[in-house]
Amino acid sequence: MVGIVKFLEPNTTKHNLDKKSTKDFPRGYPGISGVGEPCLRKRQLEHYFAEKGEINARTQRIFSVGHLFEEIFYKEAREEGYEVWGDQQDLELLDGKLGGHCDGMIKGIPEAPKTTHVLELKTMNDKAWKDVLRNQVKKSKPVYYCQVQLYMKALKLDRALFVAINKNDCQYYVERIKSDNEYVKEQLNRTVDVFESEMLLPRISERRSYYACGWCTYKSICHENTPIRKTCRSCIASNYVKGMTWNCWLKKKDLTRAEQIDACEKYQIQTMFEPNGCR
Repeated sequence: MVGIVKFLEPNTTKHNLDKKSTKDFPRGYPGISGVGEPCLRKRQLEHYFAEKGEINARTQRIFSVGHLFEEIFYKEAREEGYEVWGDQQDLELLDGKLGGHCDGMIKGIPEAPKTTHVLELKTMNDKAWKDVLRNQVKKSKPVYYCQVQLYMKALKLDRALFVAINKNDCQYYVERIKSDNEYVKEQLNRTVDVFESEMLLPRISERRSYYACGWCTYKSICHENTPIRKTCRSCIASNYVKGMTWNCWLKKKDLTRAEQIDACEKYQIQTMFEPNGCR
């Protein structure tokens, strides 16, 4: 019997397939899909490009599987006579400060044939899928619930159709979700705090060993005062405008993504990051 260690050695098939990994700053604009993240400090550190994140081969596969599921669902839904359109449509909230892309819209489902629904598609492992089956989306997957609520707000629709596929046995979970305006207002107010606060927002836990902190890109910055990355976004001269646009009042211009990453010689760290310093 071949030991598992052999497959982890360099120059094996597994190693060659798994070795691809990239490190980069976040995509650059505050996304609707991330508003439900419970840790406001994590969202804030991401917004200011405090550290690079890593995307490994496994994560890239997860994204690819999600795209394959979308294609399968669109095909099946259209074969049933449902109208499906608008996938990857650009959406905006807060005057363009918050952006995102939904999986589309769907109309003609038996539960409400005349109602247009926001469509949201997810893949899940068996454990997560069964938890959603027991508890529904709002309780089981609050981040996803927030996501569809904000998509409904952006599209001025009152209903969403949430569909999750079990990656173990390909069963569907389907739930209709009603818009909740008070909930949306609360989430958007939290997001404004991320953009406008002049101090670090509360972390999700004071314990570094807290489960959600364990895999967070920013755990050492947050809990151990590790220096942040030196970028224009954390400079006192920069100002967030909307989308991916930041402005420098010293240069009197909007900054490209490359300029946002490469701080100039006049860089001065914002007060909220002074205890950390930068590198």
